[in-house]
Amino acid sequence: MYFIWKCIQCFICWRVRLPNWSDDAQAVCACTFGRSDDICNKAIACHVAVIAMEHKLPFCVQGEIGAYLDKSLLGYRSAESSDVHHREYVGTYETVHEQVTCYLQPQRITKIHVEAHPEHAWRMVMCYRHFGMEVVSVCTMGKPYPPASTQVWCRSKFRFVPYEVLARLLYVAKGYM
Repeated sequence: MYFIWKCIQCFICWRVRLPNWSDDAQAVCACTFGRSDDICNKAIACHVAVIAMEHKLPFCVQGEIGAYLDKSLLGYRSAESSDVHHREYVGTYETVHEQVTCYLQPQRITKIHVEAHPEHAWRMVMCYRHFGMEVVSVCTMGKPYPPASTQVWCRSKFRFVPYEVLARLLYVAKGYM
């Protein structure tokens, strides 16, 4: 019954019911949306930088976002997807797994704030929870679709939503969330 409920959620859950910010957060986390030169990743990096500086929090981001962050900011930047995994695309699950095992757990960080594209947020939150993180807040504001993305499924809501539903169903089937 739980499996069926998770599959139903893949179709109906599009909003994460968490505040935009919580002072309980111990770190800021983010995964890329599209490729490194996309406007969405620049917007995510901008939000991460502001929070990291204002609240003096470490961050944990995928390399494509980390490339836009000032090197003086304290945080974990994973290598760019193609550098580390020797392939063009690295999924959300692999990115979250790396962030949790390489940075968050060793630092004893358990409560995180997530910066995400609106339609990508639910799957990201489920992946972080899968690895035992407590997501205390999520911000999805100001993250547009990148119309020139090399990942064509990220160019518009019309293209991304069907992809996201299939990705969610795959993650449920594999036990990733």
